[in-house]
Amino acid sequence: MTASPAPDSAHPSTARSDDGLLLEAQKAFDQGNYKSATHLAQKVQDGANAEVSAEAQALLERMRPPPLTKYLLFLSFMLLVFVTLAAYRH
Repeated sequence: MTASPAPDSAHPSTARSDDGLLLEAQKAFDQGNYKSATHLAQKVQDGANAEVSAEAQALLERMRPPPLTKYLLFLSFMLLVFVTLAAYRH
């Protein structure tokens, strides 16, 4: 018989709850439901268990777009505006 890892002894019910929420967040992320995954991960991140909170932070970091993506999106939008204005002028 194998014993499951003991939850945080200070708040055992909170630790189990945080683990469950983190698993739900990871499952939502895997299914592509990023809104739900973000909401659940933020809930877990505010919890007391440092290890689970760190894993939630890592999940949130995976969902943030890289800065280069934001820059390229802005650049593409500006190019669209320029081409549209140029087309209307001619």
